[in-house]
Amino acid sequence: MTHDKHVEIFGGLEYANHSCNPNASFVMSETDPVVQVVAIQPIAKGTDITFDYNTTEWDMDEKFDCQCGDAACRGHVHGAKHLHDADVLKLLPHLSASNLRHLLKRKLVQAAAVEICVKQDTRRVDGMGGEVWPGAHVLCAHLETHVVALDILRASVLELGAGCGLCGLVTSALGAQHVVLSDEYPDLLQLNIDLNKDWLQRPVEVRELEWGQRHHVPVDMTFDIILGSEITQVGRKAHHPLLQTISWVFHAKSVALLSMDACRSSCEGECDPLKCTASHFVSVSREFGFDVTKHPSVCLTSMASVNACVGALGRKWPLDGTELSAVFELRRRSDHHE
Repeated sequence: MTHDKHVEIFGGLEYANHSCNPNASFVMSETDPVVQVVAIQPIAKGTDITFDYNTTEWDMDEKFDCQCGDAACRGHVHGAKHLHDADVLKLLPHLSASNLRHLLKRKLVQAAAVEICVKQDTRRVDGMGGEVWPGAHVLCAHLETHVVALDILRASVLELGAGCGLCGLVTSALGAQHVVLSDEYPDLLQLNIDLNKDWLQRPVEVRELEWGQRHHVPVDMTFDIILGSEITQVGRKAHHPLLQTISWVFHAKSVALLSMDACRSSCEGECDPLKCTASHFVSVSREFGFDVTKHPSVCLTSMASVNACVGALGRKWPLDGTELSAVFELRRRSDHHE
């Protein structure tokens, strides 16, 4: 498709990827500076996301010739159009206006159409890391919801204790620049990268990494985003080497996001560390100089993806509706010095 020229409006927001017969639209909030991108119909993989700017609702001073090439082309572009009645497809739903231009130029379609496949196998990975645990779904949902806030499109990402690599692969689908999946057993990770090679457009690599072992982490190896799903559940003794590793790969603006069980609905990571794994992790995190923010707890059975998934043995997870998971966010404390 031939795209129309870009026209700067609203202090830098541009008309881009125009079509008179678009496959997507956007809704701007009156109270919140976000743009919700919606799909008018399912978007096939490899297709550009397009928008229709032909309306007088938002007039512009200069009309220009339309070059979309569609049979329905109206010949010119003179304003922006947003279709409130479009069926919403989950498609990078929260874009700040300042980021819309950058994201449009990067062709968002990858995130709309990608189907991520992962193979589960517990034969070698101690019966734990070879499965996609429910907490991974919580972390993936968090990543999808916070694409812009986390600046994923410009991020380098490390997933620790990646197991099947789902969370890291999701960040790649969302546009991350470079993703490293790490675990003690890398074979399954490489298999899952290979299963998704048809849509991968940026580097995703595997690294064998044992927590707390400095020789596994080159001095100059840092990442913008560090991920971990349910990796704190392996035991409290693992929290210190895990956080040591996180601190090694941190730079001043890095963020770590880890999903883990919350012991009860009121748990904020401030419970008895001897009884609550999340609270123990938070306590040790502060010893390492991290500020910790807990995001809202999620009831696992409230997530359709959790209810639909099965483990490596083909069985659904035995959840009774009381299980909670939350994403804990770590950032370097401003007064911390190595």
